[in-house]
Amino acid sequence: CQTQTHLICSCLPEGCCSKAEFLQGCGDYWTSLEQVPALVQVTVCMEVRVLSPGPWTAFTYSSPDSPLYDLALRGDGRGLEVWLLGVKHRFPVSLKSHLWHHVCLRRDGHTLLLEVDDWAEKRAVTSRAIPPSGELLLGCKGHRDSQGGAGQLELYLFRMWEDMAEHSDCKDGGVVSWDSRKWAVAGTAKCIALLTTSINDTKNKYGYVKLSLNIKFHKD
Repeated sequence: CQTQTHLICSCLPEGCCSKAEFLQGCGDYWTSLEQVPALVQVTVCMEVRVLSPGPWTAFTYSSPDSPLYDLALRGDGRGLEVWLLGVKHRFPVSLKSHLWHHVCLRRDGHTLLLEVDDWAEKRAVTSRAIPPSGELLLGCKGHRDSQGGAGQLELYLFRMWEDMAEHSDCKDGGVVSWDSRKWAVAGTAKCIALLTTSINDTKNKYGYVKLSLNIKFHKD
């Protein structure tokens, strides 16, 4: 049994994990069970902690007829890459290993915005809608993903909305929510559940409450 201190949201919904672990490369992934509609506007936010050097994949979304990613977030020690409708956009910001980072992607019309903690940068992009009914994965799956992103990482509060609005840190996604009952888990990927907490009522600037967690890690 290990004890870990982790900043998490004080208003976790039923079925929510304190974090998701992806430790065994592209055999570990979650598949969303929620239907993704066609998206002209979209906001995707999450907390990410990279645990190993080299390339990694946070999430990918691909529609049935798309040979490349319609939306994805990947990275390595040199920067981050966002895929939008088959086009890869590189950003000159990287995630420090073993630290949690707040990451949001926002797309509206001809603009793509990437936010990492207090850093942000925009790109001009196509206005075509992201196609519906695709496969949304957390972590990476299969040979295509393993070519550029099989690193170890943890995710928390992955959510998707059909707009460009600012959403509170504890607001669940309108299109895709952070509810483990709405995801299929493959490989050794784990939903680490919150067992016991003691709450310090002081929130940080992102609206989080610091909780001391006693988390049990079970071997399968």
